[in-house]
Formats: sequence, C-alpha cells, structure tokens
Amino acid sequence: MAQPVMYFEMIAKDPKKLKAFYTNLFGWRVEDYGEMNYAMLHADPNKGI
Repeated sequence: MAQPVMYFEMIAKDPKKLKAFYTNLFGWRVEDYGEMNYAMLHADPNKGI
C-alpha cells in the first residue's frame, strides 16, 4: 500500500502569503526555520495530501 505525502517544499516569491493560503484552505501546519528563511508545510497526519 502506498504511503500518503505528509509534507513538501515550495519556493515562493511571497512565502508569508503562501503559508497563509495553505493553512487557511487545508488547515496544514507550518514549521518555520527562521534562521534559514525556510519552512515546511505539514498535512494532517491522518490523511496526508
């Protein structure tokens, strides 16, 4: 059985706007790594993407 995608990376011109879009639309959690100007979007662990 295939495993669901649980997180992924994106490149964006406006990361703040992109994070807000996905968290508001899907309820995904954002994990920021501020010192690296990097973040990961995490899907619901019970559903995946």
